[in-house]
Amino acid sequence: MPIDFACVPPRMTVPPPPQLSKPFWAALLCVLLSLGAALTIFLASQRTPTNPIWFWSCVIGYPMLSWAFLLCCRLGYLYARRSEAIAVNRVSERESEKCHALASVPLALIGHAWRFSAARDENDVQGVVDGSLKLETRASEAKPNTDVEARWIEVPDQQFHAGNELTEYSRHHVVCNWLLAQLIDNLTPQLAALPARMTLQIEAVSRCALENNDVSARLKELVGGKFPALRVTVKSSTKHLSLFSADAWFDSMRPDVAHLLVAVQLRNAVSERLQNGVAEAGVALLLAHPTRARTNGEAHSLLLHRPDRGSANAVCETVQRATRWGNTKSNNLGAIWSHGVSPEMELAIRSSAGFDEQASRIDLRTTVGDCGDAGGWLATALAAELAARSGKPQLVLTQKNSDLIALVCRKQA
Repeated sequence: MPIDFACVPPRMTVPPPPQLSKPFWAALLCVLLSLGAALTIFLASQRTPTNPIWFWSCVIGYPMLSWAFLLCCRLGYLYARRSEAIAVNRVSERESEKCHALASVPLALIGHAWRFSAARDENDVQGVVDGSLKLETRASEAKPNTDVEARWIEVPDQQFHAGNELTEYSRHHVVCNWLLAQLIDNLTPQLAALPARMTLQIEAVSRCALENNDVSARLKELVGGKFPALRVTVKSSTKHLSLFSADAWFDSMRPDVAHLLVAVQLRNAVSERLQNGVAEAGVALLLAHPTRARTNGEAHSLLLHRPDRGSANAVCETVQRATRWGNTKSNNLGAIWSHGVSPEMELAIRSSAGFDEQASRIDLRTTVGDCGDAGGWLATALAAELAARSGKPQLVLTQKNSDLIALVCRKQA
């Protein structure tokens, strides 16, 4: 990312104020006086008569001056080291503050939508927050007389029975098109409010039987058909798009461009028995330049802040940076949302980060279920909805490989 903290000079350890060893310097003075006296007596025996001024200058004056010179050099060196460390730290702090100020500029989250159930009431964020929404045991569609604790979407008036991959493809086609239509329909007011001729960049991430190009084409058809005044471009991705991918959006977003992320995760619900704990979901996030948040007032009052990423050994630092960029503190969060965080990382989070004990902890895997690649984005959408309702900042935590990813979304003050 352009905001490169590696360019910040590393801080130096500031030495304490110089404290010289009194016994050492007293001993050094005695040694110099002794050497001065011995050398003077030796030289005086070689010449006559002896000049008293020269004699005492050599015995006391010159050794004292030499001792004072060495003392001043030592003090000067120690003070120079201390001054250098203080100066480097001042520059480091100034450059660090500049980087943090740039990293703290948010994006306007002007719209968000999600679906993990065809029943509209089940998608309410309140059920996720209070724990009333839970994974329930259901009869498997693929294996008759077999129960499974999983969640899959059953489109109204569309019924699929156990079958092979062709049946699964047909189901994915219907469910994916239904999900995309529902998500775009929910974002209709926000998309309609975008200025004419504004560029809308759509990024689609789909994990289903359909080709990514087909999903992208369907999205472009839905958005372009409803909002012909927008200049729609679509980018499909076959790679896993983690929350940290949003980091690039903060540096590339322009005032005349909006970004729509659509993530879809479907499962093979009719062709194989699902694993316990898995779920299907569709998520959409509509983002724009931060000036859009100030332009349209309350309608665009949600802010998405830059994510940070760190190892399990630096959980506290990762959370602190994310909350700092989110203009909040770790002990002032309304809720902590997580998805895909391993037990080891969860233990590191609980032992390292100083979260407020009053903050709610919501793990989507125990409520909605494991939504795969769409899980982190679903947690972000739900956190944004709760931030809009409660007015309190929300922290979202996910994991990629062995790294923790943290970001803050909040309501604009």
